[in-house]
Amino acid sequence: LCLIPASAGYEVKHGDAAAALWEEGLFLGSGGSFDLDKPLTRAAGAAMIVRLLGKEAEAKEGNYTIPFTDVADWAKPYIGYCYSNGIVNGTSENTYGSNDNMTVAQYLTLVLRALDYDDKTGDFSWNKAADKAFELGMINQRSYTQYTTTKDFLRDDAAGIAYAALSQKLKGTNKALMSSITLPDRPNGKMPVYTSAD
Repeated sequence: LCLIPASAGYEVKHGDAAAALWEEGLFLGSGGSFDLDKPLTRAAGAAMIVRLLGKEAEAKEGNYTIPFTDVADWAKPYIGYCYSNGIVNGTSENTYGSNDNMTVAQYLTLVLRALDYDDKTGDFSWNKAADKAFELGMINQRSYTQYTTTKDFLRDDAAGIAYAALSQKLKGTNKALMSSITLPDRPNGKMPVYTSAD
């Protein structure tokens, strides 16, 4: 993988993961940048999960009904797919919190649900999703410590978790997520830079 230097003052931790995911069509940037040094919004988090599952084309072709009034048109297929498949919930009966920053617990919850773990039946507790991710080996001790002691959660972190999730087995099976999805084509054009300052 070709690693792009981080901008001054920002340490890229999972940039190689973002690049690898991009090569498989599972992680996209915006405006020529992955924006790895920026927070992940709840809308963007749903889009990442849909891409991680290889379901972007299906989501865009779907016709979903969602109760949320704060979802931009671009995000409706992603949030609609996730909502219809029990992967996301709203922040209230009629709001999703699209522009709110996603926490690591929220993102890990979506990833675990995508792997068929169910917090409603006791597979894990959403606010302790890092415990389950650590138990499964999806995150290491260093990441676990970071995610349970800081509120900062960036697109960089989300890319690293998504990449690790590909090798995770779906609950109750010996089948890894990577082998259960259909990969989209590699995106056209040049790979985005890691941060907008690069």
